[in-house]
Amino acid sequence: MLSKLGRGGLRVAEEVRAAVSAGGAVVALESTIFTSGMPRPINVDTALEAERIVRSRGAVPATVGMLAGRLVVGLSQAEIAALGGDDYAIKCSTRDLPTAMARRLNGGTTVSATLVAARLAGVPVFVTGGIGGVHRHGQDSMDVSADLVQLGRTPIMTVCAGVKAFLDVGRTLEALETQGVGVATLLLGDDAKQPGKKEEVEFPAFYTPSSGHKSPCTLHSVAECARVLAGVRSLDGPGFLLAVPIAREFSEFSSTVDAAIRDALDEAGRLGIRGRAITPFLLDRIARLTDGASLRANVALVKRNADVGAQIAKAFSELQDAAAATGKNFADAGVSSRAAPRRTSGRAVVIGGCNLDLTARLKDAAATADSGFPTEATHSGRVVITCGGVGRNIADALARCGHQPVLLSALGRDQAAELHRRLCPHLDWSWVRTAATPRTTTPGSDAANDADEARSAAYALSLRADGSLLFGVADMDIHGTIDPDYLEASDSAGAFDNAEIVCCDANCPTETVAAARRLARRRGAEFWFEPTDTHKAAKLLPDWGEKSSEEPPLPLCDWATPNLHELAALHRLVSGGSAMSFDSSNLLSVLAACRRLLAEGVAGSLAVKLGPAGLLLVPGQTDRLWAGQGPLHCSAPATPPGGIVSVSGAGDSLVAGLLTARLSGRASLAESGIFASLCARASLLGFEAVSSRLSAAASDSQLWREVTVSRLCD
Repeated sequence: MLSKLGRGGLRVAEEVRAAVSAGGAVVALESTIFTSGMPRPINVDTALEAERIVRSRGAVPATVGMLAGRLVVGLSQAEIAALGGDDYAIKCSTRDLPTAMARRLNGGTTVSATLVAARLAGVPVFVTGGIGGVHRHGQDSMDVSADLVQLGRTPIMTVCAGVKAFLDVGRTLEALETQGVGVATLLLGDDAKQPGKKEEVEFPAFYTPSSGHKSPCTLHSVAECARVLAGVRSLDGPGFLLAVPIAREFSEFSSTVDAAIRDALDEAGRLGIRGRAITPFLLDRIARLTDGASLRANVALVKRNADVGAQIAKAFSELQDAAAATGKNFADAGVSSRAAPRRTSGRAVVIGGCNLDLTARLKDAAATADSGFPTEATHSGRVVITCGGVGRNIADALARCGHQPVLLSALGRDQAAELHRRLCPHLDWSWVRTAATPRTTTPGSDAANDADEARSAAYALSLRADGSLLFGVADMDIHGTIDPDYLEASDSAGAFDNAEIVCCDANCPTETVAAARRLARRRGAEFWFEPTDTHKAAKLLPDWGEKSSEEPPLPLCDWATPNLHELAALHRLVSGGSAMSFDSSNLLSVLAACRRLLAEGVAGSLAVKLGPAGLLLVPGQTDRLWAGQGPLHCSAPATPPGGIVSVSGAGDSLVAGLLTARLSGRASLAESGIFASLCARASLLGFEAVSSRLSAAASDSQLWREVTVSRLCD
């Protein structure tokens, strides 16, 4: 669809694009709500809260707007705030799209324009407050909203609170029928329990649950709505309008709002206000006449619609997964036969470091510590600042692959924390704690004097000209606050609800690694351990030398993801300190070390990152998905001319690729290894720890053919 509009005319956020391509839950949101429908600052607050509600239901919000002539699907929080404060932003309907693009204007998209954008991006669910329709006396003025026409052209489910109350509801319902648009009212909770409601359900009228007009159809569950949406998508014809009545508490002021609507309409007639200006005028005037009660109702219904729409999007995604898993088509499974990656209902919880990376890469290939270059000198190179941290990188990559991970980490009260949130709006930062840096030094030292300044973690790394690591300096004391109490509090707040995988990196304290394992076991989730470096790898088994049980222990983790050096460190610990030489060219020796760790119960399975030599996957005999499919070696995909830019984040992206495949529920071990390898490759080609093009790059069919997968024999 992108090619139809042109690359310069449409911008789809990477998070949205990845979620759509993965068959995930995505919800489109319009922008006239906050550009012309509400006063400031309530407008932006409501828009951001709607996005938060969508995310809380496991879906990706895709707020649509026009920025400098580009139709954007997936505005960032900063862009929403800027557009909501733009006095010159136009109200952009379908007819306005071409001129707005030509003139490079900013604008809020109406229902009709948002439907156009959502279809281009492949988003199946759209949430708004209320739709436009036939204006009162529209039979004479022919003032009929373009929303109705576009609803008839777009196979998307639009979730709203009905037709705006100041319109002609009856004639609007007739016009929708003419356009072939399915219309239903959704009754949930207390609404569904009303006596006789199943037989006599009225279509809602925005501010009030009743309009005096019977609803053409009534639905009674989110699951039923998802099945209806499946039919809409398979037919690829007109869309479907789902009306969610406003909460009953607002029905008390129905007589007040009816009187306000009459007065506002009379005033608009006297002033000669019509066309695109009338809806903003009426909304503002009604709010004034009701002393703000209508505005409060407007905000409440937007939030409720966002909640319902996200639930429908999630249920529809799961319905697609079920069909993809069984190979059924629409006729016998109730969903479209369009292929979609299967996704499970579980999610990943990632626990670990979050820091800013300051990367300095030398230009001169001869200037390396290995070759004895002068260390007390200034060298030419390139210096960049990017978001990093193992846990953050893994969560970032998961999000770019279409998942909504929970990130448990710590940030300080500083500009670095603000930068993280601004540069990565696709991540859910609500679970990350803001904490003071713990004291880790002796009183009186310079480090101790500033220990309580709540400093976010930072990592300065120096790279050789070939992109390999020369040395790094870590300022990560704040990671000490990622403690067991924080994890338990997060669990009580729901962070681990529906967790399928808990992944912890070794930047966390030793006791936190153990706490993460306990929480994973308690929740029935897999526990993945990322060692991060040779010294921290021991946090997985701190008391290994004191182990006295004669029975093989349960695996300390379900999967461990060490590199070759970290594997050697773990092997030394379990073998009583005897060193073992590992060479990536001798895969059998590496495999022997893996077998030893599995036999000792250090891990249930292992994924060993071999750098330029690729990836070794050794699933245990009891692995729930990949038992019997390994061990496998995946070659490293070739890098293009220009070579590797930075190795930072490549291993984290690889781990996220494996987690993505794991969460899909059906990828084979070989497919998972290839996908993970391509995720790592995407990271190598830029300074970003996680490539903004991760999902697209890892799905390149040509690159898939370049990775060789071979099975090893012991």
